[in-house]
Amino acid sequence: MNLSKRIFVVFLFSLIGLVFHFQAYACEKCSKHNKTSTVTASTDTSQSPFTVSLQYRPRFEYNQNKDFTADTSNEFVSQRARIGVTANFNEHILSMIQFQDVRAWGEEIDTLNDFSANAIDLHQGFVQLGCKHWYTKIGRQEIIFDNHRLVGNVDWTQQGRSFDSVLFGFQKDMYHLRLFFSKISDTGLKLDKDLHGSHLNLSVSSVLNLSVLFLQNSDYDKHIKRNTTGLYAKGEINSIFYE
Repeated sequence: MNLSKRIFVVFLFSLIGLVFHFQAYACEKCSKHNKTSTVTASTDTSQSPFTVSLQYRPRFEYNQNKDFTADTSNEFVSQRARIGVTANFNEHILSMIQFQDVRAWGEEIDTLNDFSANAIDLHQGFVQLGCKHWYTKIGRQEIIFDNHRLVGNVDWTQQGRSFDSVLFGFQKDMYHLRLFFSKISDTGLKLDKDLHGSHLNLSVSSVLNLSVLFLQNSDYDKHIKRNTTGLYAKGEINSIFYE
């Protein structure tokens, strides 16, 4: 990692620490300002802050000549099993951890001696700290913009998509702004791949929902930086939906 990248990484994590410190201070001020409601909420022990989520999704697929060459037909059964725990301690702190196992039936060729569990993966694991209209989310997380066209969780695939990312957000009324930095690959020796960008959504009305997106994909191995920017709009006019 060269000197400029090290300076950037130090600056980024210093900024994260500053944001968390600022949000913790702001949340403390909010709690003091709303002391009565906070005390009332803390005395309610009837609800647990933990929520458990479970998912099992098998899928049968049959592919016949999908690449227009002979003898490429095959069929298989795949499955996705997920278990997750979300901890919503209060209106300011939320965390989540979610594991998944994705495999094809028959992938483990020995039912007794293959116990490596090499298909188990951490799909999401993050903590979110927020106060009023600001929030920060750090860790492995799904990032979804608009209709998933450029950035999404690609949930049709069994493995899905998540990012090792830091995300800053601001949401108030019709405005929702998100800034994020994701580490796609970190192999050292100047071979890293990063993705970062911003997304601003304006939910004006049912007639117009407008988004502005900017993305930068950096490949330091190939010395390439790709920038993508554009507009996205959707809405409904007289029962006619457009996108």
